[in-house]
Amino acid sequence: MVFTHLPRKQDVPVTDPSVVATKYWHRLEDGRVQCDVCPRYCKLHEGQRGFCFVRECRDSAVVLTTYGRSSGYCIDPIEKKPLNHFLPGTPVLSFGTAGCNLGCKFCQNWDISKSREVDTLADSASPDAIVGDVRRNRPVEEISARFHETLAWWIVGVARRCGLRHVALSGGCFQNAWLTRRAVTRLEAAGCTAFTHQRVPANDGGISLGQTVRAAV
Repeated sequence: MVFTHLPRKQDVPVTDPSVVATKYWHRLEDGRVQCDVCPRYCKLHEGQRGFCFVRECRDSAVVLTTYGRSSGYCIDPIEKKPLNHFLPGTPVLSFGTAGCNLGCKFCQNWDISKSREVDTLADSASPDAIVGDVRRNRPVEEISARFHETLAWWIVGVARRCGLRHVALSGGCFQNAWLTRRAVTRLEAAGCTAFTHQRVPANDGGISLGQTVRAAV
């Protein structure tokens, strides 16, 4: 990747702790700023966000808007990660922020990577806080459960605001049995009927089946 200047941190006044200054961008002659983090080289006017949705032009500089804001927590087996024979058989806490510089039409996580609604859902997850939990020997199950309980209540809140009595729970996150149970329990307690996958998986397996059916029609 080629830069028009040496990477350096720009001075950007920010008050939100999730908004941080970034290094890899430069100003263009027409007044826009160009983000140099990925090969898309988004050229932004003031207030615009890049294709990734999480880098924005503020005060003629590019800032990151999702520092320390996790869009999801889950406990995965270590074997899912790109590591070779590293602590086999152990669980690992997975988390990450919103944003993606791809635009796959089949993406099952578009509501995390692109939707503006993620701002409503994102939970505070500063690196310091997560490291602190680990150092205090809090189980990864407890750390993950806090986020999933919040998500279950959020689903109920959306259903109430929209006046919904029937709610379908679909998408890869509902492969998580604990989250699904909590969401169903909360929805039923609120007087809603929750529908969950029975024969077709909620994640890529269901998408693949749908693509196969569509191709055969």
